[in-house]
Amino acid sequence: LVNVSLLCLGSVIVIFAYAIILGGVEINLGDIIILNLTVALFGMNLLFLFIDPALQLSQGTCTVTAMVLQFFMVGTAFWSLAEGIHLYKVFVTILGFHERTRLTVGACWGWSAILVIIP
Repeated sequence: LVNVSLLCLGSVIVIFAYAIILGGVEINLGDIIILNLTVALFGMNLLFLFIDPALQLSQGTCTVTAMVLQFFMVGTAFWSLAEGIHLYKVFVTILGFHERTRLTVGACWGWSAILVIIP
């Protein structure tokens, strides 16, 4: 089941990359949020494949794997929050909404990293 998820998430990432690089498609905030959410889910599912061998290697490897897995899980939660806020602003707000792409990307990945680093 994880392999099917990785295949589908990987195909979404490849399609986005193809559309950006070769298609000349204009990217908006909603696309960036979906792409980053997909990357976070892909990283989390990929780590689930390697979590059992990492548990058997050493304490340090297990700790690092758990921290990276937690980073992707928290990142998924924050990107879902960003998608919800974005959809709210798209459907409810008519005028006066300015896209803040860098702020959204920095906040989602930054808060994920902070929550993983602080024990």
